[in-house]
Amino acid sequence: MRERLLKVGQCVPPVPLTGKLPLQRPGSNGGQARCADLLGSHSALRTLLLSLLLLVAGLLSRETDPQGRETYTTRSTAYLAELDALESEIRQAIAALPPTHRVLVTNHDAFGYFARAYGIEFLAPQGVSTETEPSARDISRVIKQIRTQKIPAVFLENVTDSRLMTRISQETGAKIGGKLFTDSLSVENGPAPTYIDLMRAN
Repeated sequence: MRERLLKVGQCVPPVPLTGKLPLQRPGSNGGQARCADLLGSHSALRTLLLSLLLLVAGLLSRETDPQGRETYTTRSTAYLAELDALESEIRQAIAALPPTHRVLVTNHDAFGYFARAYGIEFLAPQGVSTETEPSARDISRVIKQIRTQKIPAVFLENVTDSRLMTRISQETGAKIGGKLFTDSLSVENGPAPTYIDLMRAN
C-alpha cells in the first residue's frame, strides 16, 4: 500500500487534510490551533472526527478533480450515513453499561479521543507511543486502580506486546477480555478488515 501511495503522489499533489480544519484548543483563551496539532494517529477512533476529515477530503477532491464531483459526492454521502449509524450504535451500546463499568484497561493510551467522546475511562500504563517503556510507577498505579475499582478484565491490543497486560492480569486477577484494534486493521478475512468493522469489533 505504501508503494502505491508513493506512486500516486508523484502524479497527484498531496493535500494535508488536517491543516484545513482550524480547531479551538481547550484552555487556550481563544487561540486557534491546526487540527494537525490536536489530532493524532488515534483520532479516527472517534467517528465524528473521521466524518469531519471525510467531508474535507470530499470537498478537496471535488476541487482538484471537477469531473469526478458526482462520484465523490455520492460516495462520501453514503459513507457519512454509515458513520452516523455507527455513532448511534456505539452510543447505545455504551449507554447500556452501568457508569461504574465504563472503564477499560489496555496497553497504551490510544483511546483518548474515544474516551472523551463517549464517556469511557481508559487506564493505560504506557503513553501514546508504543515505543516508550512504561515506568514501574505507572504499572503500579494501574494495578492499584484495578484492585480498588474491582475492574474485572483487561484488554490486549493488536499492535503491542501482550506480556505487560498478561502480567497485570496475573497480579490483579482481572481476566484477559480480548484484543482491541488500534493502529491497524485485521487481515481481510479477520474481525476488523475495515474501519467500521474495527469500531464494532472493539
